[in-house]
Amino acid sequence: MLLGDDDRVVRQENGIRYVYRLTRSMFSMGNVEERRRMGEVDAGGETVLDLYAGIGYYTLPLLVHAGAAAVIACECSDDAIEGLEAGLRLNGVAERCTVLRGDNRDHADVLAGSVDRVVLGLLPNAWNSVPVGLAALRTAGGLLHLHGTAPPDADGRAEWLGDAIRRCEMAEAALAETDDRLERTIVAMTPAGEMSPVIRVKSHSPRWHHVVVDLCVGDC
Repeated sequence: MLLGDDDRVVRQENGIRYVYRLTRSMFSMGNVEERRRMGEVDAGGETVLDLYAGIGYYTLPLLVHAGAAAVIACECSDDAIEGLEAGLRLNGVAERCTVLRGDNRDHADVLAGSVDRVVLGLLPNAWNSVPVGLAALRTAGGLLHLHGTAPPDADGRAEWLGDAIRRCEMAEAALAETDDRLERTIVAMTPAGEMSPVIRVKSHSPRWHHVVVDLCVGDC
């Protein structure tokens, strides 16, 4: 700090106020379009699970603009949770959000079969929590917004998508066997206005992009 002793920041974007402590938490400017997109999905009446909520990049747009009935936000950073809870109050949506602290895998039993949509927004990948997200979806299925890093060229993105679907299918097969139920299909969706299911969010590092894909699991 060069001046003052209060490091709390409120950033307003797309009609949403995000709160964070600038010496302890980051704000990714490059995620602006994905934050906007999450506010434009049709989540009316849904229960949504954000497995890596942070300060609310996707939790807040889903609650404020997308019509989600409830969001379950998982986060392990106390600093991020402080900002998330402040943002929930400031935007008037705290009553519709449940914050679960710690490793989201520790909450797998509580979450199982309870949500319509899951956001997996961890970089460089969220593979470790794919089983948690799949198990959390209702038995009929739902949507996974799976983030990761992929090469910028079309072939690299296609390879990442293939790997993502294979990993999800393997996790789904294991869950189906454990739960003694039918295995759900997993299909990549191409959002309106996009040329490919793999959406570029921003540049991540040299020769790598932050990308996201919407996966339909079972009945969407």
